[in-house]
Amino acid sequence: MSKHTPRCAISSVPTMTPATCRASWIGTLRLGSLLVPVKAYPTISTPDSRLHQMHTQCGQRIEYRRCCPKHGEVRAEGIAKAYAYAVDHLVELTPDELARVSPIDEKAIILERFFDQDHLDLTLLAGRSLYLAPENPAGVPVFASLLAALLHARKWALGRVVFSGRRQLVVIHPGDDTLILHTLHDPVQRRAPVLVPKSAHSPAKGEVHAIERLIQQTSGPISWTEYHDDADERLARLVADKVQASQTPLAAGLRLAKPDSRNSKPRRKAKAA
Repeated sequence: MSKHTPRCAISSVPTMTPATCRASWIGTLRLGSLLVPVKAYPTISTPDSRLHQMHTQCGQRIEYRRCCPKHGEVRAEGIAKAYAYAVDHLVELTPDELARVSPIDEKAIILERFFDQDHLDLTLLAGRSLYLAPENPAGVPVFASLLAALLHARKWALGRVVFSGRRQLVVIHPGDDTLILHTLHDPVQRRAPVLVPKSAHSPAKGEVHAIERLIQQTSGPISWTEYHDDADERLARLVADKVQASQTPLAAGLRLAKPDSRNSKPRRKAKAA
């Protein structure tokens, strides 16, 4: 790790899965007149281990259809977007009307402010992070210069970008040979904290010292592999055991969802649970 790498970058976290080969966003990193063509890649892989709902009598997956409480199932062409301006009252909004209030997507991350990393309010982190990399070989030198400047200045960058039709506040910081982007919540959405009344009581010094000793005893480098959640592996083993058991006479009481040849193709009008 570079001596200039911010301590919050935690670039020492082991890579458990290979880097994605497909960019989720392509655009420009803009700082004044400086333009850096970049690609963005997800930092986290999402395991495909979610559970589904099924009909216990036949083993088929439950489907959720788009239904009107008055007319029943509705086709896609009969569905529009609307805003609930009061209870049980909707106003329809056309695509053209929505386009007029949507931000212009310039495919650019515009850096507006640089700050010390300690000034970031962690409660604003929105939960999405992306690796930024040069879009092409020609952009490598200017990307490397920006990365080196951030490392040397020990600063993080605050900027704005349009993701999925919405203006998004983002923070960018340097890692090891990469830039990392985190999306942020709108600061006005942050709720006021619940504070401990200072007049309630004075902490006992002995108790404070005892807690400080516990903190010191458990301080040190973090081995991130020790914090791996193996829930997906345990679920996979459970499924594998049931599949294997269902192929033997001992599995007479087990039921697994089996594909229906009549419904082998996904229905576009129905959403699976």
